[in-house]
Amino acid sequence: MPFLSYMIRGSGRSHPPTCPEWDYEEYPGHGACVSLKIAEILKSLRSNTLCNLSTATDSRSAHFRMFCTLTPLGCEYFAGNYRGDTYPCLEFYGVKIESDSRVGCPPHTNLLAMNLLKAEIHRTIAALDEIWTSLIDHPVKILQTVAAACQIFKVFLTIHPYANGNGHAGRLILWSLLGRYNLWPVNWAVDPRPPEPTYTNAIKAHRDGDPRALIQFVLNNLH
Repeated sequence: MPFLSYMIRGSGRSHPPTCPEWDYEEYPGHGACVSLKIAEILKSLRSNTLCNLSTATDSRSAHFRMFCTLTPLGCEYFAGNYRGDTYPCLEFYGVKIESDSRVGCPPHTNLLAMNLLKAEIHRTIAALDEIWTSLIDHPVKILQTVAAACQIFKVFLTIHPYANGNGHAGRLILWSLLGRYNLWPVNWAVDPRPPEPTYTNAIKAHRDGDPRALIQFVLNNLH
C-alpha cells in the first residue's frame, strides 16, 4: 500500500524514561484472561451482535476488551489506544522488532497510517462485497477474499499500532474480514499465536513481496 511511504522515522522527541514498557504476558493469568475475552468477541462476531466491518476498520474497542486488565498501573490507556495518542506514555512510544526492522510505524505518524488503512479496508470490503454478489466461481471468490484480507493483515502488523497485543488485534481483524463472507478459520485461532516458524515466515515473505505462503496458510485453515 502506498501509504507506507508516510512512515518517516524520527519526531525529534523521545519516550519518557519514567514510562514503563508494556508486556501483557508479565501479568499472572494473562493467557486465560485473553483467551476468554477473545472467545467472547468471536462469539459476538459469529452471531452478528458485533459488526465485522467496525471491528475490522477500528480494533481499539476489541483491543481494550482483550487487555484492559493487563496494563501497568497508571497506564490503563495502553489498552484500546494507539501509540502516538496524546497520553503521557503512548505519545512517543516506539516499537522495534529485532527480526524485521520494517515493523513499527513511528508514533507521530501512527494515527495517519491507521486512518489510511481504515480507508483502504472500506475500499477493500466494498470491492469484495461486489465480488460476492457476482457470478464469479466460488473458489475464486474465496481466493480473492483471502488475498485481500492477508494484505490488510500484513499492513496492520507492519504499522504495529499498539504498544502490545498487535498480533492478537491483527488476527482478529483478519477473522473479521473473512467472517463477513462466512469464511471462518478452524485450525488456528486469534489466541494462541499460530504455529512457528510457518506463521512468522509467511508474514515476512509477504512483506518481501511474496504473499503466496500467507495466503496458502489461511486457505489451508478455513472450514
